[in-house]
Amino acid sequence: MLINCPICSTAIEVDENHAGLKGRCVQCNAKFIIPSGPDQEIEILEVGQKPEEAVVNEAPETSSPPVLKMPAAPAYTPPKTVVIKKSGSPMGMLVLVVLIALCGIGFYLVKSGKMIQISSGDADGNKTVVTKKIYVQASGKNSKDDKQPILEEESSSLDENTPFELPDPIDETFELSDENKERALKFLVSGEFQKRESVYDSFRELGDRFKETYEKLLTQARSQKLVSFKEQLSELSNSKQTSDSFENDFQSWKDAASSGVKLVMTKWKEKDAENFKQNIGAMNDAVKSAEDRYQVLSKAFKGQQFEENDALNNFVDLFNEFETEIAWSKGEDSSESIVLTDIIEEIQNQDAGSNVAGGNLDDIKLFIETNEAILNYNDQVNWGTTLYKKLLLQMNQKRVALGFTALKINEQLTNASEMHSGDMHFQEFFSHKSFDGSSYADRAKSAGFVGKVYGEFLYRASVDPISAFNAWWITDTQRIMMLDKETNAIGVGRAENYWTVNIGRLGE
Repeated sequence: MLINCPICSTAIEVDENHAGLKGRCVQCNAKFIIPSGPDQEIEILEVGQKPEEAVVNEAPETSSPPVLKMPAAPAYTPPKTVVIKKSGSPMGMLVLVVLIALCGIGFYLVKSGKMIQISSGDADGNKTVVTKKIYVQASGKNSKDDKQPILEEESSSLDENTPFELPDPIDETFELSDENKERALKFLVSGEFQKRESVYDSFRELGDRFKETYEKLLTQARSQKLVSFKEQLSELSNSKQTSDSFENDFQSWKDAASSGVKLVMTKWKEKDAENFKQNIGAMNDAVKSAEDRYQVLSKAFKGQQFEENDALNNFVDLFNEFETEIAWSKGEDSSESIVLTDIIEEIQNQDAGSNVAGGNLDDIKLFIETNEAILNYNDQVNWGTTLYKKLLLQMNQKRVALGFTALKINEQLTNASEMHSGDMHFQEFFSHKSFDGSSYADRAKSAGFVGKVYGEFLYRASVDPISAFNAWWITDTQRIMMLDKETNAIGVGRAENYWTVNIGRLGE
C-alpha cells in the first residue's frame, strides 16, 4: 500500500498488516500512525526532526515491523511543498527549509547507493532502526531496465512451518526447485515434529510424480541423523563410566567362566563319588553365574545399556518416522518398527573396526557376534523341529557362557541322527552300533556329512528334550564331550522317546 507522509508528502510503501502501528517517515522523521488505507486520514504524532546521520556500514536486519520501503523512481522528483497551518510563522519557515534540505540529502544518498536508516516503532513507542541497502541505477546508464530491486531482500510469505508453497491446483507444470528441496531437507532433519510433519503432508499432496524425489530427501535426512546418532552414542560409550563398566563386566564374566570350566571338566564320579550330588550342584551354580555374567556383557556390547537414554530414544522415534515415509514413497507397506539395538547394529555393521559399546576388545566382539549369528541360524532353519531347537539352545547356552563357540545345527548330521533314532525305536534296541554294525561315524558319512564326528549321545527315557540334556549333563564323559572346543557342528534326531545327538567338526 502506498501512502504519503503527512508532513513532507514523501511516497512511502507500507505493509497493510502494519495498520495501526507507529511509523516514521524515512525523509523528515515525522512520527505517525500507519493508516489502514491510502485514503484514510493519517494521525500525526510528531512533526519530526532532522534525521540521524546516514549510516555507511551495513548493519544486520532486524525483524521488528513495520519496515517502510521507498519505491523506485526513474528520475528525481522534487518534494512537494509542505503547507504549514500557521502561515507566516518563523518556525514554520525554518521547518520548510530544513525539510527541503533533508530531501536533497536523501536523494543524494539514494543516488550514491549508500545505506539509509528506516525507523519504526512498536505499540509501546520503542524505536527500532533498520539499516537497508538501496540499489540504484549504475552511473552512466539511463536505461530503466538497468535498475535493481529497491530492497536487497523481500520478506518471505512462507509460514515458518511450511516447507514450500504448493500451487492450487497442482498440475503437471509444477516442479520443485533446488531451494524448495533444500528447505524440505532442513525441515526433515529438524528436531520439531511439526516441521517434519509438514513435509510428510506436502509430499502426499504432491502425489506419485514426486515420490522418487521424496525418497531421496528422506534417505539424505536419515543419513544425516544417523551420523548425529553415532556421535552421541560414541560420546556416551566412550565416557569413563561406561567404559569402566564394560571392562568390569568383561572381567567379571572371564573370572566366572574360568571357574565354571574347571568344575565342568572335572570327572566327579572318579574324583569324589561320595559327594557327587553336592559337587554337581556347585558346578551348576558356577555355570549359572557364568551365564548371568555373559548376558550382562552381551547386553552391554549390543548397546542395551542405553535403552533408558531419552536422547537416543528420540532418535528411534525419528528413524521409525523415516522408515514409514520411505515405505510410502516406494509404494510399500510400513515396515516393522525398529528399536534402539537395531540402529546400534547398523552402526556396527558400517564400522566393523570399532567397538560401540566401549573399549577395544576385538576378541570378545568377534566372539559375541559369531555366537549371535549361529544362534539366529539355528532358530530359523525350517528342517529342525521345535524340540530339536530347544535341546540345542540348552547346550549352546552352556557352551557360550563358558567361553566356547556355539554349535551350528547341520542338516547331514541331523539326518544321520534321525535315522539312528528311528532304527532304535522300530527295531527296539539301544546302542551306538546299528544292526549292520555301522558306527556313528559311518552313519554320518553315509548321510553326506563332510567332516569329523567326535561323539554321539543317546537317550530313551522321555520325549522331553530338557530331560535328555540333563541326563547327558550330569554324565562326566558326555558333559566334557559337549564342551569340546574343536567341535562346531551338531545333529539332533528323535523317534518317540529315542534321542540321538551327534557332534563333530565340519570340514574346512
